[in-house]
Amino acid sequence: MLATSLSLSALRRRATAAAASAPPWWTTAEHLVDGTAPALAADLARDRYALGADKSFADLFTLSSGSKRVVDAAGLLATAAANAPAWDWSTGRRRLLLEPAPATNLCLQSNALATSAWTVTGTVSSDVFVGWSGATDLDRYAEAASANLVRTAAAIPIVAGQTYTVSCVLRRDNADWVRLMVGDDSTFPRVGRVWFNLATGTVGATVTGGGAHTVSGPRCTALGNGLWRCSFQVVTVGYSTLWLAMNTASASGSNSRADVGSGAGIGSAFGLGHVQVEAGAVATSWIPTTTAAATRVADDLRLSPAALALLGGSAATIALRGRAAAIGTSAPILLGSDAEIRLAEITSTGLLASGNGSASLTATTGGGAVTADFGAAIARAATGRKAALTGG
Repeated sequence: MLATSLSLSALRRRATAAAASAPPWWTTAEHLVDGTAPALAADLARDRYALGADKSFADLFTLSSGSKRVVDAAGLLATAAANAPAWDWSTGRRRLLLEPAPATNLCLQSNALATSAWTVTGTVSSDVFVGWSGATDLDRYAEAASANLVRTAAAIPIVAGQTYTVSCVLRRDNADWVRLMVGDDSTFPRVGRVWFNLATGTVGATVTGGGAHTVSGPRCTALGNGLWRCSFQVVTVGYSTLWLAMNTASASGSNSRADVGSGAGIGSAFGLGHVQVEAGAVATSWIPTTTAAATRVADDLRLSPAALALLGGSAATIALRGRAAAIGTSAPILLGSDAEIRLAEITSTGLLASGNGSASLTATTGGGAVTADFGAAIARAATGRKAALTGG
């Protein structure tokens, strides 16, 4: 036992000595910018920071944000506190979730179908399935006739001509296909429809008819536990109201209810919750609602005064590597110090030309649409300014 103890102690001493002799993490090859170690480094994926020495997140950044829902390392929905980093694992790896614009969930009682906010022809059973949070809080909707559906009980007020995103969490019970519908009237005379397969996560047909709201961009994202977050965009056409409804379907593109052995729409069922209707072309983090619409404020992440002082000299370079899960119209990614000037901005088609308040800056885009891993850099000196995105 004594020999084993001495051996372990020696190993610990060697490991400690090796760590002490290792170069600072921000000077290693993966963090160099054109061969130069950064004066400031923030490795958000590994939660490590440097400003000449090891620092904390709070040493480098100031963050103003509201509370928001994130996906934790176990794949479950969790709440990030206001004004605190929102660490999110929805892409399979740790990231800092930033919502650069405010968002409002216009759908009332977004996770409670057995309320007056929903009209149900069929049966709702509350809290039947394990939901996104890991708790048993996902409702079950079961049809009892061939014309059954669940829909919003009142019109959702919208702005005609604007794009909205509809999203919800669905779970298969005994029917594979579910049909989501949007219309401008409670009877759905003009209706846009999207079909989703809850057995496979497959997106089915997309149909818009009769001059109704135009639907596009359907997505189905696996959440684990048989749950899918399904979403699509709606461009409102000449109407200021939106109604949302769901039911089962016998197949993609079919308007008939699923038949699970007793006839179409008799006993066919699925799980439904976490419904969201929001302005914009991206499904953002879920915003819970009860009897009124709820708003999540925009996140504002800035360099701390100590970090910002680095940009006050005659020359500076900022480089950023990250992953954009989805981009709607645009999202600012690099901000400057003078009156918070926007230095660079990513959009669904690349990097916008931007400026420093006195001179125009034209940037060349490299990789086109920014929907995955990307790199962006902007540099300024007395002789000029340059910017690049994804190798451009």
